[in-house]
Amino acid sequence: MTKSTQTRGAPAAATAAEVRRSIDVSIKAKVGPRWNGCRISGVDVDQLKTVVKFRLTQSGALAGFTSVSTTGENDSNKFQVQRHQECAKRAVELAAPFDLPEENYSFWQNYTLDFIKR
Repeated sequence: MTKSTQTRGAPAAATAAEVRRSIDVSIKAKVGPRWNGCRISGVDVDQLKTVVKFRLTQSGALAGFTSVSTTGENDSNKFQVQRHQECAKRAVELAAPFDLPEENYSFWQNYTLDFIKR
């Protein structure tokens, strides 16, 4: 963002929201292609949603996963849940390290991503 597009006297919340959006776009841009490259097929696989929570170091490297959970499981797709989770975690692993603004580390040191195959 250039200075000419910033609003003089903008509230800190607006700035924080812009920073969070920028970080979100950056992380999703790196993780997305890796997630999309992982093939998962089967009946109702589009009903699965895996939520991955992870920690990053100040350098943007993956420090570890704090939780991985999946919702939307049914009799038709229950055999794909493990693969769904593996692909989601692998996408984060392959995307790291992330190039993120160190001065905003508090915004991205703990991060959550949702993974859905559509």
